Amino acid sequence: MTYKSIPILLPQNTSQAQMLAIRQSEYNNRRTITQSHDEAIQLVRLGNNESYIIIYELSQWPHDIQTLLLNYPYQLRTFHNTPNVQLHYRPCDSNIITQKFGANPEYYKRFGFPGHEGIDYLVAQDYPFYAAQNGVVVHASNLRWQNDSLSGYGWHVVIDHGSFYTAYCHAKSQLPVYKGQDVHAGDIVGYSGNTGNSTGYHLHFMVLSKVDTGNLYPMTRFGQPIDPEPFLIGLNPPPPPTPQTGIDILSYMKSDPNVWTVVRHPSGNQEDFRVYVYPDNKTWVMVKNNLGEWWEYDNTYISLVKDTSPDNASDGTERLYKVNPGRWIKRYMSVGENFNDGGHYVQFYRKSDCHPHPENSGESANNALLLQHQNNFTLNQYGQNITLDDVIIVKSGVETHIFARHQNKPFGRVAWYSPWGKSEMVAYYLDRGVLTNPPDEYC
Repeated sequence: MTYKSIPILLPQNTSQAQMLAIRQSEYNNRRTITQSHDEAIQLVRLGNNESYIIIYELSQWPHDIQTLLLNYPYQLRTFHNTPNVQLHYRPCDSNIITQKFGANPEYYKRFGFPGHEGIDYLVAQDYPFYAAQNGVVVHASNLRWQNDSLSGYGWHVVIDHGSFYTAYCHAKSQLPVYKGQDVHAGDIVGYSGNTGNSTGYHLHFMVLSKVDTGNLYPMTRFGQPIDPEPFLIGLNPPPPPTPQTGIDILSYMKSDPNVWTVVRHPSGNQEDFRVYVYPDNKTWVMVKNNLGEWWEYDNTYISLVKDTSPDNASDGTERLYKVNPGRWIKRYMSVGENFNDGGHYVQFYRKSDCHPHPENSGESANNALLLQHQNNFTLNQYGQNITLDDVIIVKSGVETHIFARHQNKPFGRVAWYSPWGKSEMVAYYLDRGVLTNPPDEYC
């Protein structure tokens, strides 16, 4: 087997920290690193057609070394304008790298890159991606950076850190962050979802320089890909979250799959309410007859993702809507605490062909106030006289929602009151089995 000689020349004023970081990064590839001028001359003289030299900051080498290097007859790569990159956390819990920066150059030529433009961490399904540093989200979607076509990165997030960007790719849909949002190092910005051009669950993590480093990678809308590994040496993922205080709203909202409730509306119509829970146990559907609301949660928020049960549009079109980000309420709250989601976008779609429907689509905001926590609460709007063991009452906009626990089971939403009237649970059953399939998602 023939090995290429790949020396990396560093200027004499390279700091010890920089030297250690670069040595650690290049160790697995067994590349030769030197700061000595004499060693540099020797390496240059040993060059051949199979070798190349990478130089950091050519301008910082003495004139005689610069002249020698510029006349080097083989491959020469110069790095300059090294960006000021400082990361605070590793972007995932896993430390297993399955593909390094610059790997598989023949494959990545088709994308205009001289090699793999990031590093891949093995991250199991639904495990979190963390912001590596404080910043502002500048992209959060499954679309390309330059147009509205689908991206090979799948659902992904790009964060601006001032002098550089980071990107977190192949997340699951319904990202927990949105464009323009301030994030802190360690915040969850996505969950492993195997979306886009991905053959298995992983995080494709990128660091992108705002200045041209001369590393032969193209300058994209969000900068030039550079090797993240030197900046990740010695970093750990963020510590586990501290135990939350307050009432766990989820223990009321996400009803037990065995609970079947019947709700009566002011019109006199009744609906059956049940829950379907997805295998990840973090997504559930509040099934209303054959329609539903899709919900998700993490340790911080409970989010409404999609609703297939809204009223028809004014032209009679049957429709659904999706919310991004859909943070409806904090998972843990105290009585009297108010939650403001900071704004979100609601997009309606026609059920018939999933094309966007403009009516009622647009920016919105949600405020949720935990009004009350009460034991032995009675529902009797329609003479049903049902007393529930334990309820929480949440005001959201013009509506007031009541979520219950009864007989040691979460019952979910059992009543909601609005200017248009009161809807209340009038009966419940615990012996009708569980749903084995979700309702039609349409889009």
